[in-house]
Amino acid sequence: MKKLFLFALAVLLLAGCSKKLQPQSETTIRERLVPIFLPGDSSSLKLLFGCDSMNQVYLKEITELKGKRVSTELKVKGDSIIYRTKYRSDTVFVPVRDTTYIERPVPEQAPHECRPSGFQYFLIWSGGIFILAIMAALAYKLIKSRLKLPSR
Repeated sequence: MKKLFLFALAVLLLAGCSKKLQPQSETTIRERLVPIFLPGDSSSLKLLFGCDSMNQVYLKEITELKGKRVSTELKVKGDSIIYRTKYRSDTVFVPVRDTTYIERPVPEQAPHECRPSGFQYFLIWSGGIFILAIMAALAYKLIKSRLKLPSR
């Protein structure tokens, strides 16, 4: 009987508890391509000419420096030099993931909107009656022990 009473008391105490709501969060992942422009490249050509004893010009040395994305073409035809440069411009598209977290708090209810349900009213009244009954039983035992009333 005592176990049944404790179980009923625990059920009554826990029935009035409400669950607290956690804020809702929303995650949005968006994938997109971001263009990245690669900077320009350059090339350099250095020609070193010399003269012989008969005043004839001749080419002593050719030095060429160029970047990775530059292609060059050098032609010597008779008394002219043709130097062509082709630059490959490049734009690289890099995939990027954008993650957006949006937290929406659960709106709190206004105090006047929070009304107990019918079952909660029943628990409130039954709890009050239970507490009064315990207080009355304790008062009776206290008075009986102090006054030492004869038992029937």
